[in-house]
Amino acid sequence: TGRPYYDSLYLSNYTTIQLKDAISRLEGVGDVLVMGQQDYSMRVWLDPERGIDRPPEEVFAFVADARNRPLWDEGVETEELTSPEPIGVGSTVRTGLRSLGRDYVLTWAIVEHDPPSRQTIESTSGPVATTLAYQLSAQDGGTLVEFSVTGRPTSLLRLLQPLIARNTQKNLDRGFPRLKQVLETGAAPEPR
Repeated sequence: TGRPYYDSLYLSNYTTIQLKDAISRLEGVGDVLVMGQQDYSMRVWLDPERGIDRPPEEVFAFVADARNRPLWDEGVETEELTSPEPIGVGSTVRTGLRSLGRDYVLTWAIVEHDPPSRQTIESTSGPVATTLAYQLSAQDGGTLVEFSVTGRPTSLLRLLQPLIARNTQKNLDRGFPRLKQVLETGAAPEPR
């Protein structure tokens, strides 16, 4: 075919996972730098065809306030605003969550806040660098919700990427109906 069997992303990942540590352990080697290093990331999307029968302003106000997240995201046990209101770019949040059988405390910073259409949040601590992005748009008197989670695992966590992605996808698939129920009916979901 004339095309290489392995692309540069694969080779970079292989070098980082398989070769870098082995070379750095050789006598006389002080450090190993992979030039032009590329990293895999995992991205999980909420089904883009999902909507909520509430106006975008209402959905955004609810979702943008992280303190509401335990009401609809069953993996999140606590979430608190750790900076003064109003919520916007630079606001910080601390999350207590359970994932893959372990408890974690993560911190986040809001890096984009554009009511009522978009918010992006990036982790500032935790086992995996993560970005959460919400995109809301008006649709048929309600709101179309697009949500993505992008994780950038490092070291040995890269090996767990498929498991982490699958767990994250299941959590999103369970969380969205809960979010829809809370916003459309005002009723709290069934206890977890």
